[in-house]
Amino acid sequence: MSSTRPPEVVIIGAGMSGLCMGIELQQAGIPFVILEKSPRLGGTWWENTYPGCACDVPSHLYAFSFAPKPDWSRVYPNQPEILRYLEQLTDDRGLLEHIRFGVEVRSARYREDDCRWDVELDDGEVIDAATLVSAVGALHRPKLPDLAGLGAFEGDSFHSAKWDHDVDLRGKRIGVIGNAASAVQFVPEIAADAKELYVFQRSAHWILPRFDGEYPGWAKRLFRSATWQRLYRTLIYVWMETMFFLVFRKGALMGRLFQWGLTRRLETEITDPTTRAAVLPDYTLGCKRVLLSNDYYPALNRENVRVVTDPLIEETPRGLLTDREDIELDAIIYATGFDPMGIGALKVHGRGGQELSERWARSPRAHLGVTVPGFPNLYVLLGPNTGLGHNSVMWMVECQVDYVMRCMRAQRRHGLRSLEVKETALASYYDQLGRRLENKVWSDCQSWYLRHDGLNFALWPSSTVRYWWETRSPRISDFHAVR
Repeated sequence: MSSTRPPEVVIIGAGMSGLCMGIELQQAGIPFVILEKSPRLGGTWWENTYPGCACDVPSHLYAFSFAPKPDWSRVYPNQPEILRYLEQLTDDRGLLEHIRFGVEVRSARYREDDCRWDVELDDGEVIDAATLVSAVGALHRPKLPDLAGLGAFEGDSFHSAKWDHDVDLRGKRIGVIGNAASAVQFVPEIAADAKELYVFQRSAHWILPRFDGEYPGWAKRLFRSATWQRLYRTLIYVWMETMFFLVFRKGALMGRLFQWGLTRRLETEITDPTTRAAVLPDYTLGCKRVLLSNDYYPALNRENVRVVTDPLIEETPRGLLTDREDIELDAIIYATGFDPMGIGALKVHGRGGQELSERWARSPRAHLGVTVPGFPNLYVLLGPNTGLGHNSVMWMVECQVDYVMRCMRAQRRHGLRSLEVKETALASYYDQLGRRLENKVWSDCQSWYLRHDGLNFALWPSSTVRYWWETRSPRISDFHAVR
């Protein structure tokens, strides 16, 4: 990084939210630095390289509104193409000189005497900044299964988010623990070459058809027109936003019709009755993350593939032990998702020395998913209750970055050294949030969306238009301010 001015803002993470924040700060002329623990930018789209890795949001909606990409190759973009998009965006905007790679934040501590942050790196360096922005995302720390004997297996083993491409899986007996978003993408990719493939499933998932395909040349030429591309993007957005109201409300007629259709799909595509019964969910559509795939069910029909629903007891040197059998394996792949704590996993000390991880131990909460009482001048991107189950998270990122910029401008305009959201504002916000969550399907089953108190801490319970409306302008009355 080369800069003649010390950074006023430290951004943790060079994924899509960190890059978006950097672009806005750059345009405003505010000095900043982006700290990235990996050797390259991209966040989840650099780290996840498993076979078949792709996005479940249409490509034209998975781009920033200020940086559209007219030449997406297909309806749903794959990992390499998304990464190229982010890298090209970084080059075009000249952000590389603001990014420090291979730098991991050890801790951050707020100084009450002068209202600034000390950000300590793993090598002991301390960066002084007026504002700290977390862009680490919620899902970036791979989670291993809570399994007796974990690590005892003597064969090859790795997490799907840390795919070991040096391991040749052809002709091997493979055990996949997990059957959610990553597994439904890579299982079809490795099934054909495996000698035996066991999918260890704890619970079934609703899987929608993936209406994917390559864009023809005439469509790409049409998208070169900003008007046509904007119209196409708007149509996709409106369709996905409409689905939120039709499917995710408790008792919604359209949700029941969708569920009936997906059940019929299972009966058509899964040939074995035992497998069909195993992969049929017993909860309401939408209660857990809805997945997209055209080839997962056909992969389960293969003679060398078996779904195992018996509870896992132990990992052994030779394989995996269930409560009914000992299965010998050559390789184990953990497709067990991520620890959804995000910045809460870092040692972030706010006013009075309080630690964010302790505050969020039972249930992460942030006002508008962005600000936390007791932590002045700290902004969290993609924080609690800002995830989506129906639309593009790019929308949420842009809304949040715009909100942070408005807060910073308000500070400068009013001559404030710090802004800290009030506990009363947070309580009022979660009272409203709780009422909106009551009639949604997410409380009908147990999922990672829910924390110890039963509150859905992950998803936004309203339309994305409403989130834009609520973040369009900060109310200074919601904040403690230090002049």
